[in-house]
Amino acid sequence: MFGLSTVLMLYGGPAFFKKIESDQTNIITVNELLELKLNHVFNGEDYMQFSIIIKSNDTLIKNYYLPEKKYIAIEDFLTKNQHIKNKALLKYLPIVINKTELEDYQDIKYRLKKNSIEFLSINNQDIIGKKITNLKKTIYYLLGSIFSLTGLFGFLLSSMVFFDCIKIYRKTGVFPNLPNSIDSKVEGLKYTFRWFKSGKIN
Repeated sequence: MFGLSTVLMLYGGPAFFKKIESDQTNIITVNELLELKLNHVFNGEDYMQFSIIIKSNDTLIKNYYLPEKKYIAIEDFLTKNQHIKNKALLKYLPIVINKTELEDYQDIKYRLKKNSIEFLSINNQDIIGKKITNLKKTIYYLLGSIFSLTGLFGFLLSSMVFFDCIKIYRKTGVFPNLPNSIDSKVEGLKYTFRWFKSGKIN
């Protein structure tokens, strides 16, 4: 119980808060694209690389395994902005869009993870990854609070049980027998609700 409570309190709850924090931090904004490119990589037809060159002349990349079809948002973006037709991205590879065709894209937000694009938004349209919605943020805050408070309560409860066992040991010279059974758990709950006071259980 100590172990489970500690994990919930120190790791379970904070894990949900970290999801929100990571979604809101480390996002970089630039206002110009020099090039956008898509082409096959790794000497085969199953992998595609998406890359953009931003104003600082840094190249940002994201590799895709095509059978997983996780490139759909890019395909939708290129179709919407009339760079390709009929959402047939793979038929147009390789694709190279130069600076003159990218002048209207002036709101570029991105976040990297291990030198790969984890999140990319162009003109408020998500191209790679998605920001957490307000509903999900609320759920994460709620779950994080529940896990943390449950862990804290469990830790305090197990501490109280532990010290109560110590008191019994000092009086009797032996620790109380706590068999791992359904009946003992039910009686343990009754014992807890009596605030650790002994009494006859009907």
